[in-house]
Amino acid sequence: MILLLGKVISKRPSPSSSLLIPLHNHIHSLISSLQTNHFENVVINHCKSGKIEKIDDALDYFNKMISMIPLPSIASFNHILSSVSKIGCYLDVITMYKKMNDVGIEPCFFTLSILINCCCELNEIYYGFSLFGGILKRGYGPNVIVFSILIKGLCMEGKIFDALKLFDKMIECGVQPNAITCSTIITGICGICELDDAIEFLRKWNCEADIISFSLVIDALCKRGSVDEALNLFSETIDVSKIAPNVVVFNTLIDGLCNSNRLIEAVKVFDDMSSQGVSADSYTYSSLIKGLCNSDRRGLWKETIRYFDEMVGSGISPDVVTFNVLINSLAKEGRMEEASNIFDVMIKLRREPDLYTYNSMILGLCSTDNLEEAHRLFDSITDKGLEQNVYSFGVLINGYCKRCRLDEAIQLFRKMQNKGLKPNQVTYTTLIDGLCKTGKFRMVQSMLIEMQAYGVSPDIITYNTLVNGLCKAGNIEKARQLFFEIPIKGLAANVVTYNTMINGLCKEGMFIEAEKVINEMKNIGCEPDAITYNAIIKGYLEENYVAKALEFLEELRGRKLSLNNATKSLLISSLSADQLKNLDLLET
Repeated sequence: MILLLGKVISKRPSPSSSLLIPLHNHIHSLISSLQTNHFENVVINHCKSGKIEKIDDALDYFNKMISMIPLPSIASFNHILSSVSKIGCYLDVITMYKKMNDVGIEPCFFTLSILINCCCELNEIYYGFSLFGGILKRGYGPNVIVFSILIKGLCMEGKIFDALKLFDKMIECGVQPNAITCSTIITGICGICELDDAIEFLRKWNCEADIISFSLVIDALCKRGSVDEALNLFSETIDVSKIAPNVVVFNTLIDGLCNSNRLIEAVKVFDDMSSQGVSADSYTYSSLIKGLCNSDRRGLWKETIRYFDEMVGSGISPDVVTFNVLINSLAKEGRMEEASNIFDVMIKLRREPDLYTYNSMILGLCSTDNLEEAHRLFDSITDKGLEQNVYSFGVLINGYCKRCRLDEAIQLFRKMQNKGLKPNQVTYTTLIDGLCKTGKFRMVQSMLIEMQAYGVSPDIITYNTLVNGLCKAGNIEKARQLFFEIPIKGLAANVVTYNTMINGLCKEGMFIEAEKVINEMKNIGCEPDAITYNAIIKGYLEENYVAKALEFLEELRGRKLSLNNATKSLLISSLSADQLKNLDLLET
């Protein structure tokens, strides 16, 4: 069109010079306007289509726009500012606005709204309110979008009560909140754990709340462990508010119920999803599978595998987390054939195992005495582009220690150190336990010195391990010495420590000392348990001190504790028929 216009002008008779200059200026101005309009359309279309993904692209457009004559409209600048804000370059938006101001571009309501949002995202709420004042001075009436942005900014800075005041001010101004405003306030209230206030707010503004608002509160209640309240609110969502629940709400409830070990209810909610027209997703199945795996109820593997098969059969590919939950749970129970099958399915579905997957498999193989296969899998980790961590080494070291293969455990321990990995308390304690079991107490002493030299302090588990090892080796005096050192080291002996010491003393016939330790337990508030009483009763019976054994038996019954089978058998063989009848031992 521009070229055609030029040709038409060239065919006309030559005008006088006085007419030529204005006509030339008019044509130049027209061409510039056409170029500007065309460029504006290109910029706006690119912004709307989301093609501006990098700040450099936006800056190229902006710099061309700012130098154009005539300048593009404020609308096109708003599109650029909005696109830059969406990719998180909030400071760049502020810089662009300053340049716009320098060349005399007057901002409109939308420009100021974008700037307020950027200030809030930069945690500069003060400047956001200054711009808000600019909106009012220019005669613009603030709308729900601007109020929602400022409320969000206050919530981001943790100023929830200020956000609530602004919300009330918004209502006073006659601006009605929308779902975004309500969700923002509810998120803020839930963030400070004031769930009762969140529920009250939700019910008060029920007409504006949407499923997102309800899901936020339900999620917060489930995380707090208030699953019954979450279920009640869920029912209210459907029955009273007539809001259709989505998969997010169902997932939140199922996860909350599973974490509370309420599996029957979780399965019921899962089954209700289809009747509500909501399809389960990967997270739904993963939550249910995790709940079944972590349940304290046994014999749920058939249900677990059924849901896993249903998931895959529905075309929902399990993610790495789901596979890891299954493999870890199977490995911990020693069901390595099934764990290996799941591992193979994982590979077939092109879900790359991560370090957690390998560590779980190694743990299971070690627990089933398949150390060679565990070590082979351990070595293969680096072939997959992963790196073993302290836990990886610790699991394998523990496997070797439990099989009394200390040379291999120590060799692996040194390899870990050579890789620059720092052993922790668990690693050292595992090795110390293995060394104690094989009677290598000189190496134990060296390991303790090395442990502390590396800045790793022995904890109470380490001391429990040492005391237990020395007691079993018959070195009761050394065990007592360590036992009395525990409080000096700033540690508190627990029931395991006391029981280990009592058992060791009883085996050596040192019953007066054992009773002293029991009295010390009581004095510091560490209540003796069934293991404590079984140890002292068994010790007295083995030395034929039946009367003393019966004294502690009476105390055990008074605490409603039980004898173990070994102690009960020994007691039965030590007492007469009349004594057994009087004791009614079979109920103990």
